[in-house]
Amino acid sequence: MINERTFAHNFSGFWRSALPNLEAVLRTLNLGYERLQTPLKTKSEPSRRDLISEVGFRLAALGDKPPIEENLSVAFDEATRFLSSETSSNASTDGIRLTAPELSEVTSIAQRITELCRSVGGKDVTFFPEFRGLGMLEKCQGDIRVDDTIIEIKYVDRSFRSTDFRQALTYATLANLGGDNGIDRIILYNPLRGTYVDTTLEELIFSSSGRSVEEFEFEFLSVLDGSGVSR
Repeated sequence: MINERTFAHNFSGFWRSALPNLEAVLRTLNLGYERLQTPLKTKSEPSRRDLISEVGFRLAALGDKPPIEENLSVAFDEATRFLSSETSSNASTDGIRLTAPELSEVTSIAQRITELCRSVGGKDVTFFPEFRGLGMLEKCQGDIRVDDTIIEIKYVDRSFRSTDFRQALTYATLANLGGDNGIDRIILYNPLRGTYVDTTLEELIFSSSGRSVEEFEFEFLSVLDGSGVSR
């Protein structure tokens, strides 16, 4: 069994076959990004950025209640446990509490994520939406789902990458194949830069391959069943 991050990063044979023009589409999307906020001024160390991002995200997930001080403590504890369990994480999770500037950054991240969710305009906002496993792919959780939209948060000082879209596409396709209410829209959002890209599933797949969503889903099923393109 593999997780969705491994699938998005390592199965390049499948992705090249299914979406041969994804890199070109990505360049266009990155050039046409939308800006929601001004870039966030940060003084945090790079080694702490994963931790700060994770605490901010979990603070947004907790919402406005209970009081912010209690939420910060809960979010910090949840983030450190999560990052400690992630073998691929380079975050500093040595138990050192957040400094005052880091706390300010965390609060700003939470506020920015909340603002983005409101701007999407949906009714049902779900943090950590769950998706059923399929074939060799184990069940997994995304970042945020708002009605028929999947939102992935990337707190990085770079443009969006093809692997970011691959991961979001994996969640969307699992939802659509799993009999859940369908996902038709993907948003990648960067709270650090205050920017996002927004595309429909149909537009992304057709522009990247000339194929329909259904044709992509068929190839997706084939590789996860072990009968399609290998790594």
